[in-house]
Amino acid sequence: MNLYPDGKKLRSDVPALLSLAGSYDIIPALTFSFTYLHHFEPQATIESWDGTKIVQRQDLIDSGTNEYMAGLEWKITDKLTISTGCQYSKVGVSDAWQNDITHNLDNFTMGLGAAYHFGERLTLNIGGINTWYTPVTTNGTASIQGAFPTSYKQTYDRTNKAIAIGIDYRF
Repeated sequence: MNLYPDGKKLRSDVPALLSLAGSYDIIPALTFSFTYLHHFEPQATIESWDGTKIVQRQDLIDSGTNEYMAGLEWKITDKLTISTGCQYSKVGVSDAWQNDITHNLDNFTMGLGAAYHFGERLTLNIGGINTWYTPVTTNGTASIQGAFPTSYKQTYDRTNKAIAIGIDYRF
């Protein structure tokens, strides 16, 4: 099967995006923020090659992705700020979308962060996230050169953890 033919051109448009966000100072040192995002993937052209023909993958999307985010930031002192946040992503793809190369899973992410301000120009940031994905199991059929078809189940799942350290310097 020739999944990556030399010179084959495929479209993969960036979908339109609707963003709504806001924040509210609960008290001067404590801020709550929220965001909603909707990705218009069904309206974009997303093509792939299955080895014999171009597949219009946007037709395998039931609805666009919806993301809901919330966060809290607490300025403990002039030098130290801590924050936490969460995000839930509901992807709108059908089971037919899922494959070993491209699969999208609903997920929930939690994050923690801290910033230490050494002065007006220098800040040290540290943060971490953990993402939990909702596994998806699909049914399929495989055969060797068209003979001996066999049914199977495929489960797509993953985990994600990350830690980051950064330095902000303002010139």
